[in-house]
This record gives sequence, C-alpha cells and structure tokens, in this order.
Amino acid sequence: MMMVAYILVAFVGIAALVGTLMVAGKADANYSTATKGNLTRILFMYIILGIIVIIGAIVVGIYLI
Repeated sequence: MMMVAYILVAFVGIAALVGTLMVAGKADANYSTATKGNLTRILFMYIILGIIVIIGAIVVGIYLI
C-alpha cells in the first residue's frame, strides 16, 4: 500500500515539474526576461521539497517497522 503512495507522490511531483517548465516556455515578454531567475528559484523549491519528501518517507518507513 505504501508503494502506491510513493509512486503517486513521485508522479505528482514530476507532473508539477513538467507543468512548470511548460508554463515557463509560454511566457509573456516581461516574464521571459526573468525566466532564468524564476526557474532557478523554482528548481531550488523542487529540490528542497524532494528532500523533505524523502526524509518523510524514511521516517514513516521507520515508524511502520
């Protein structure tokens, strides 16, 4: 059951990343001038979120043992 939850979380995370990159590619003129900075900040948010999810999964796994 937990494996289904892990797969679902990974799928949602990947879908969010792909969606973010697709929106960034279809930006207006003002946004596209700052795209690099915006994408860098979003990338860091995804990395931090990924680390938190991994730590949470480990903690839950230890708790269930």
